[in-house]
Amino acid sequence: MHRGQPTPHRYAYKKYDAPHGVNRPKHDRPAKDVRKFDLNIEEVLDGWEAYHGMREIIANALDEQALTGTPGIEIRKAGSRSYLILDRGRGIRPEHLTQNEDKEKMSGKVPVIGRFGVGLKDALAVLNRRGVKVRLRSRHCSITTEPAKKHGFDDITTLHALVAPPDDPEMAGTEVMLEGVSDAWMESAKSLFRRFSDECILESAKYGDILERKPNRPARIYVNGVQVAAEDNFLFSYDITKPTEGMRRMLNRERTNVGRKAYTERVKSILMAATSDTVMGVLAGDVARHEAGSQSDETKWSDVATRACKLLNASGNVVFATAGEQRRMAAVVDESGRDGFRMVTVPDNIRGRLAGSVDESGGKVRDMAQYMIELNGRFEFKFVEPDDLTASERRVWDRTGDILGLVGMADLADGVRISETMRPGMLDADGLWDGTRITMRRSTLQSTERYAGVLLHEAAHSLSMAKDVTREFESALTDMLGDVAACALLRGQ
Repeated sequence: MHRGQPTPHRYAYKKYDAPHGVNRPKHDRPAKDVRKFDLNIEEVLDGWEAYHGMREIIANALDEQALTGTPGIEIRKAGSRSYLILDRGRGIRPEHLTQNEDKEKMSGKVPVIGRFGVGLKDALAVLNRRGVKVRLRSRHCSITTEPAKKHGFDDITTLHALVAPPDDPEMAGTEVMLEGVSDAWMESAKSLFRRFSDECILESAKYGDILERKPNRPARIYVNGVQVAAEDNFLFSYDITKPTEGMRRMLNRERTNVGRKAYTERVKSILMAATSDTVMGVLAGDVARHEAGSQSDETKWSDVATRACKLLNASGNVVFATAGEQRRMAAVVDESGRDGFRMVTVPDNIRGRLAGSVDESGGKVRDMAQYMIELNGRFEFKFVEPDDLTASERRVWDRTGDILGLVGMADLADGVRISETMRPGMLDADGLWDGTRITMRRSTLQSTERYAGVLLHEAAHSLSMAKDVTREFESALTDMLGDVAACALLRGQ
């Protein structure tokens, strides 16, 4: 408990001018049984405010609670500018002032905050420098601080801990009294901990927790419960409970404003391990906002966006399509709605990743092409023989060979069939090329123009072997229009 990384020992204590209204801590002359422990602080973290030092005291208490399984810590006011921080652990000892690496915390058996951070010494130095009087009590000792001459160097003053015998050898845990602390400072210190935030867990994944981002404030990035960064354009807050070794090295001493490079891969790993409909639904919905330019940063990571879509595909009736596909295939979009499917808009790069892929359950991802395959597979036919057609319908039907002959495809005529119905409810499906033959809806026989238009459209599919709104299909259709125009011009000469 109360330990951090080793600190070099070259710093002479800086004299501090307390802010207006805050009295500098004063200590009584130490008794004979009080020992002075030179804290040997190399540097006082000049950018730290008092609440940063208070954060370290709170982190130590939370770690001790986690390591010992004792009841929750207490933080309570003890006067107008005083606070008590108490844990029920094993109690602080003088050796905790050495700031050696804590093997118990480094073992990783219990998620703790202090494995990569600073130690008690830095906290005491910052608090002293900011005019906060600190007293630590346990059944092992009582500790205060004061500047004193360095042993053997009367011209150098460093911060010393005054270690006295315990005044209550029976007390449980550690009590830290802070005097000269404002309520605002304490609230700022507590706000840096997930424990004291109101962010609820949306999902606990392999490497950490995905938390609901609270409105009107940035998303927070925690590592083992302590905030290290804030993100304005993240969908969620995150608590990384299994940081990598590289990440621990990249986390700086201050644990504030940590660069995104330090935690990006771990956040990605958390999202790639997530499975809940709630999280995946939010991610997939955010993918659709790329058209408006309001997409969050998580779904700009293509791996995350693709996986969210695949999980959504496995759990819901959705169709993925780009905005352009939806504009060009409005009738199909309408039909998908009648089928009970929800259209999810995706950018081109995600559409490319989804094409032909399978979801987490092994099913095919339903992009627009897959939906069309499924739709065609559900066509229902009620075939009509030519002899059962009316006289006017038969006259149009008899021109099938001539129409296909305009584009050099008269050999397809023998395979053309007429159906009374196509798929019930699909009003705009007047023809279908199924890979071997063309089926035409009977209603197209009402006019030669309508019949010829649909027949040549399906013939273009047979020629290009491509779907609607593809470069290959459009090219085949263009060639056919040229052939038809040429025939008409020749006949008119």
